[in-house]
Amino acid sequence: MRITATILLMLANITSWLFAQEILWEKKYYFGKELRVINKINTVDKNLLLVASTFYPKSKFFLMIDKLGNLQWKKLFNQESFISPQIIENKDGSFSYFAFKMKSTDILLGLWFFRYNISSLGDSLDFFIDTNNVLICDNIPRFCEFDEQSLIVTILRYLENSLKRAGYILKIDKMDGHTIWEKQLTVEEDSLYFLLSTPAKVKDGFIVPSRYSLDHTVFVLIKIDTSGNEIWRRSIESDFDNKLYNPYIIPLDTSDYYLISQHLTKFLPSIMKIKDHETKEWEMLLQFDNYDDVETEFNPVLLEDKSILLGGYIAKFNKGGVIIDSTVRGFITKISPKGERLWDFVYEKAGYIFHYITPIGNNRYLGLAQYKDSLIVFEFQESSSNVDDKTSPNENLFETSLVKDYLDINVSNDVKNIIVFNQFGQCITNIENPKFSVERLDFKNFACGIYFVVIKQNSNFWVRKVVLIK
Repeated sequence: MRITATILLMLANITSWLFAQEILWEKKYYFGKELRVINKINTVDKNLLLVASTFYPKSKFFLMIDKLGNLQWKKLFNQESFISPQIIENKDGSFSYFAFKMKSTDILLGLWFFRYNISSLGDSLDFFIDTNNVLICDNIPRFCEFDEQSLIVTILRYLENSLKRAGYILKIDKMDGHTIWEKQLTVEEDSLYFLLSTPAKVKDGFIVPSRYSLDHTVFVLIKIDTSGNEIWRRSIESDFDNKLYNPYIIPLDTSDYYLISQHLTKFLPSIMKIKDHETKEWEMLLQFDNYDDVETEFNPVLLEDKSILLGGYIAKFNKGGVIIDSTVRGFITKISPKGERLWDFVYEKAGYIFHYITPIGNNRYLGLAQYKDSLIVFEFQESSSNVDDKTSPNENLFETSLVKDYLDINVSNDVKNIIVFNQFGQCITNIENPKFSVERLDFKNFACGIYFVVIKQNSNFWVRKVVLIK
């Protein structure tokens, strides 16, 4: 088991080396004040619309950034603080900003529905706040788009004269916030810590992730039809301890999805792949060596091949458990549908927090980062290698050569690199564009043990295992 884990780690490091990533360009927009990104979406035209706020004095802005990183327009949006803001692009090119406003600053029980519409150029069209109707709830509401006219909202309420909490599904009108229908979910026996997260739209309804208890980590997936009726519940148990929270679903089809959550004490994201609504294919905690904190700052991006991108920042803690600012690094990670960690990109500049990334074609992505009082827009490239199944490193890994001092490699004209890795996946030799038809690798000064030689062509690579003996 230990040898297998070492080999898998080695392969992950080799793959990360071969699948190079880089930032092609970045553009910085300076605001002069501490900045916070509140919400963001990518438009149909693959531009980036975001809402950001500054502190002291406090101001909000709508900003439109095109896929070349140019700031198209910035519009001041001086409204008070809102709960659960979300931006939706309308078919006519305009945008709707939905949120809830607290009726009182003392309690969360009463919320007003708020909507603000802007044109494709950021001009104010209209806004509406429904102060006549109050949404009563005991948590922060979560919602997603139902159709062009309505939203689906999940909330919690305490039952009368009881410590039990019930979940509710509401369909509300986009224009004025009035409730079209409201359905109560079945109350479980242990419902004091009942939590509902953001609903995910699927073909025939919605999947609502939830959890019931702080004593153990069992996520409960609740299927809701388009009329708000509960169809079924499925329990998904984590392999990790009882500190996972805030589940989020990415649908793959009608019955498969990713379930993303956050580890409360280890500060690590958890990723699960769920099949047929209830079978957990795999689960992983996203960790980085020598870093204490891994925070995802944007919802995972689902790519065409069903792999996902996650990103945010990593950091180290001091002895008091506080983040050391100089250790903060932005990161992006790609994970395959099989749970393989394909590559990690960690930005070398300190203090960057990656907030968003969206595909723009040809293995390129438009990204958004924050650095103190500035926003940074960048283009990110994934240079992937197309590996033929017949020459997969997994299949050739155990073609073993016993070596004492030298290993001769036959080289064809299209070989670009010959790389030697030790058993820990560390690159110790890299010959670029070999000049000879036979390249001799010198192992005389290496310690006895296992090594891996990678021969990389334009779009393929081969791996050979080497056992060095003296």
